[in-house]
Amino acid sequence: MKKGKIKELITAYIDNEIKDQDELCKFQSELQKNPEIDFDLKSELFTKNLAREKFIRNKIPTSVQDQIHKKILDGKNKTASVNPFLRNLESGTFIKFSSALVIFLALILLLFNRPDPLDNYEISVQSGNNNMLLLAHNNFEKFISGSMQLQFMSNNPNEIKQFFVLKGVDYNTLIPISDKIHLAGAAVTDHNGVKFAHHLYHTNDGKVFYVFQVHERFFEGDSIIRLSTDLLNYLNKGGNYKSSNNEYYSVLRKINGNVLAMVTDMPAANFPEDIYNSK
Repeated sequence: MKKGKIKELITAYIDNEIKDQDELCKFQSELQKNPEIDFDLKSELFTKNLAREKFIRNKIPTSVQDQIHKKILDGKNKTASVNPFLRNLESGTFIKFSSALVIFLALILLLFNRPDPLDNYEISVQSGNNNMLLLAHNNFEKFISGSMQLQFMSNNPNEIKQFFVLKGVDYNTLIPISDKIHLAGAAVTDHNGVKFAHHLYHTNDGKVFYVFQVHERFFEGDSIIRLSTDLLNYLNKGGNYKSSNNEYYSVLRKINGNVLAMVTDMPAANFPEDIYNSK
C-alpha cells in the first residue's frame, strides 16, 4: 500500500468517510499489524483534536465579550502603566502563538517517538534464484507436495541439532519450541556447495510449519544466499518481515546470528509468537 494512499485512508478513517466495507476492513487489518500506520493515525487525530479544542475556546459567548469590552474601556487610561510583557501576555496574538507552540512541541515529541519507518511495504521485492525467502517458499511447497521429504524423523531438538552436525551443517542451529506446534523432523540441502538446515513441525489440526535457517555470514560478500540489502538491515534491527498469499504465511526474523525463514499454512493469527523466546 503506497504512502499517499495510506495518508488518504487515515484522513478518511478519522472523518468516518470510508464507505466501502471491504476497503474499511482491509485498512483496519493493516492498522492492527503496522505500527507506523497506527502512529500516523494517532498523530493526525491528536492534531485535529488539539485544533478543535482551540477553536472551541475561541468561541466566546456574546455576554462575556461585552464584559471584556467594558473592562477594556474602564481601564483605558491605565494601559500606559501596564508592564508591556503582561500586555502582550493578554493579547490575542500571544494566545495564538502559544497554541501554535503547543502544537509544534507536541508534534516534535511525536516525531521523536516515531517507530522505525521501515516496514514491509517499503522493502524491496525479493527476487533471484539465490533469494532465501523464495527458496523457503519453494521448499515449503515441495514438502507439502511430497517431492521433498524429511531425512530424519524426531521430536527431540537436541537430536535434530546433532543430525545437522553429522550432515555437515557448519553453523549452530536453533530449534524453536512452541506449545502450538510439534517438532516432526529435519532435512539438509546443498546450496552452492554449502549445507543448509531445514526442519518441520505439524499442528494438531494437520497444518505444517517449516523453518529454513542460514547463518548471517553466508549473506556477506559474494553471497552464497541472498536477501535484499534493505531487508537484511531491517532484520538486523530486530524486525519481523511478514508476507502472505492465499496458501501460506511467511515470517523472516534474525535470532542468535541466524536468519530464520518460517513458512506455514496455518492462519497468520495462529502464528506461534512464543518461538522467538527459544534459545
